[in-house]
Amino acid sequence: MEGNSKSRLVIYLPWKDFRLTDNPALFWAVDFSIKQNLPFLPIFTMDDGWAKTDVYNLGYPRRFALSRILSNFSRSFERFEVLVCEPEDLILELIKEFEIYVFLNDDVEPFAIRRHKKIQNLLQTQGNDQYFFRFKNELSVSADAKTQNGNLYSVFTPFKQAVWDEFLDSKVLPKVDLLKIRYYDQNLPVNFEKVKTDPQSLFNRLDQKWILKFAGQSINLDDWFERPNLENWIFDEKKALSQFDQFNQTHITKYNLFRDDLGVEGTSKMSMALAFGLVSARTLKDKILQVHQSPDQSKGVQTFLSELVWREFYRYILVHFPKVLNKEFQSKYQKLTWRKDQGGLIRFEKWIKSQTGYPLVDAAMNQIIKTGWMHNRTRMVVASILTKNLGVDWRWGQEFFRATLIDLDEASNNGGWQWSASVGADPKPIRIFNPYLQAKKYDSQNIYIQKWLPQNYNAKPIIEHTQARNEAISRYKLVSSL
Repeated sequence: MEGNSKSRLVIYLPWKDFRLTDNPALFWAVDFSIKQNLPFLPIFTMDDGWAKTDVYNLGYPRRFALSRILSNFSRSFERFEVLVCEPEDLILELIKEFEIYVFLNDDVEPFAIRRHKKIQNLLQTQGNDQYFFRFKNELSVSADAKTQNGNLYSVFTPFKQAVWDEFLDSKVLPKVDLLKIRYYDQNLPVNFEKVKTDPQSLFNRLDQKWILKFAGQSINLDDWFERPNLENWIFDEKKALSQFDQFNQTHITKYNLFRDDLGVEGTSKMSMALAFGLVSARTLKDKILQVHQSPDQSKGVQTFLSELVWREFYRYILVHFPKVLNKEFQSKYQKLTWRKDQGGLIRFEKWIKSQTGYPLVDAAMNQIIKTGWMHNRTRMVVASILTKNLGVDWRWGQEFFRATLIDLDEASNNGGWQWSASVGADPKPIRIFNPYLQAKKYDSQNIYIQKWLPQNYNAKPIIEHTQARNEAISRYKLVSSL
């Protein structure tokens, strides 16, 4: 701005996307900084959602992972700041001293979208919109995809058919070259708490009580369980890409055969890397196409790519229907009666504590508590049992996963829970999973159940499956006639 004596500064604000390859905001921030010969500074704002337990239900696994991921990512830069503050407050302070240019990636979560708007409005006080740069990233395909009738998609298969080619053609930005950056080399004129970027310092600041919040209630999971050992997870981009390369070379062609087999390692284990943005879905897609030039000739490759598009679908739904985080996508089910009485609370607690009496369900619930992760097949089973057999609100289950999953992805978590509760997008006849048949089909040799159930396990079913199924059918029929 002509006549403005303030120094100019380029700020990169990451919240996810802790990677150097295919990171639009980082790529263009660095490019802008170098071409304009402006100082550059990446800043992670540890907002109240991370710094305070009572603001957001982010459990121990996510906090532990962020401490490791953020530490690894910060080492890519000569200078990387972690400040305990809301990003809006940081911007408000910085524009007093600088003419700042803010680069960030877009998001699909309603809270993040509102936050981006606040930042944009603050930057407009500098004169115009030329200081705010937000880049398409979370959705690899167009959010404007519509049916031939001009409607938004609500069923996966037509959505997939509409965006498939677009997804396969989506561009991947190259790895950012950080060597030519001129970093801002003075103390920032702000009074926010600064956190060192070593793993222990970050974890000490992030660590809180392991709280589960739901329906106005709060449970300290530290009183119920030992915290999971998470050291074996991969927390940096290079190792995550190497792990995927191995999967891509050796297992992906049989992915369709083994992805649901609970007795083998048939999945890519990329969910946590994708959730934190250590890798992008576009990068994985490109790696697949480099090795398997004709994906249509391999059922396994097609199936894996289709799963990436499912991820796009849930993001698309959340962008257009942000209320789904707390409300059923299908309006006809918004009056469904859930067990929210004391009996419902007891059932929810038994579900959490692996005491439903359904061996596959209880094994899966042990897995998530001990590892911070659960196989996708059993995620569907335990969600069906909680909502259909036990009649407990799917939102309670969504909050439990939010508190316990290391690979939490809000759009996918919500989409999965609404799908399992038969209240979400992609409607089908009411799905009521039989936990015994699911175990027989996907754990035929009893490997998974034996691994995750204690030897003295003797829990009896809270409710026999046949009775539970009849109650679920009655419950949903009643609603569908309203």
